Amino acid sequence: MPRTYWILFTSQVVNRTGGVVVPFLALYLAGAGLTPGQVGAVVAGFGLGAVAGRPAGGYLADTIGRRATMVAGLAGTAACLPLLAVAGTAALATAAAVALGVVTSLPQPAAYALVADSIEGPARSRAFGMLHWAFNIGAAVAGAMAGFLAGHGFGLLFALNIAAALACAALVGFGLPRDRPAGPRPSSPGRAGLGDPLLVGLTLLMLGHMLVFAQYRYGLPLAIRDDGLPPSTFGLVSTLNAGLIVCAQPLLVRWLSRFRPLVVVAASWAVFGVGMALTGLADTTPAHLAATAVWTLGEIGAYGFAAAIVADLAPSGAQGAYQGLFGMASGLGMFLGPAVGALAYTCLGPAALWWACAALGVGGAAAGLLLVPAVDRRSPQPTAGGSRSALSR
Repeated sequence: MPRTYWILFTSQVVNRTGGVVVPFLALYLAGAGLTPGQVGAVVAGFGLGAVAGRPAGGYLADTIGRRATMVAGLAGTAACLPLLAVAGTAALATAAAVALGVVTSLPQPAAYALVADSIEGPARSRAFGMLHWAFNIGAAVAGAMAGFLAGHGFGLLFALNIAAALACAALVGFGLPRDRPAGPRPSSPGRAGLGDPLLVGLTLLMLGHMLVFAQYRYGLPLAIRDDGLPPSTFGLVSTLNAGLIVCAQPLLVRWLSRFRPLVVVAASWAVFGVGMALTGLADTTPAHLAATAVWTLGEIGAYGFAAAIVADLAPSGAQGAYQGLFGMASGLGMFLGPAVGALAYTCLGPAALWWACAALGVGGAAAGLLLVPAVDRRSPQPTAGGSRSALSR
């Protein structure tokens, strides 16, 4: 992998390791005296900002450049966190949370576009998969630190998050070369990708998967509670999920790279959906851990390979826009998933939620497989002379 890639990889680890405020945001706000409704509004504001930030980041990546967009997002994160910390009213906290959601989402489409610029051919799938691995390494470290730091005051969480964002901004700003997106810009860069039925279809399928993935944060904890199991069971589930990804992903990504990317993604959607549905059959801690092992295998193949497909579909000058539009599926799924899961769980019953997870997983996989020929026709063949652009030197 080129030097550019390893700078992105390192920044991903550092930024996610320091991303400790958002997971504890609801607890912080409740401790600051906000009502449950106000807490929900602030958290929802962050989610809406994150949805909007993905296409905004893609647009900026294609206009002002990848490096500038990443630095802007990271510096903006460092600027918005203190505003959230000192917000004296629910309205101010909501406004700060919306802004924070936007700026924290700007760097990813730009980073993915830069990976696509730097790496071509089958190596793209491995590169994107390893970025997902880097994210989970950071998440595992953050999870281990955040609880301890929160016990000594939420100010430490804000300080760590700000320091990590500034460190990443410096790493990206000084470590990456100044870039200019290759190729002509689309006539309407803000709408690039919306006219591509294949990209729109893949984005909708990823949205369905993300609705299922969101149940890891909502439906699964409720199931564990209703089974009469202690909260520590969810802690074990989270630890197993992170541990399996950190240990297994490098090996599995290399093996899965032998197959067509959309076949890998479709199979991953099915495995994840079925694994999450197994939660409905689990009623003991070992059973929940077994179900977690299944859906974690699906998680490993779902994201990096999907980003590589989008990179192959994107025309010259629209890498950021394509990654930004596709990235909206993740933000929107995580925003809508808890509400959809709550509606199904409380109004239709837990069984309906788990059957829906299986249906979305298997149905999405079947639809994805139908798109394989179209994706193959659009995917460029690797060049014989190498897989790096000028940015990799």
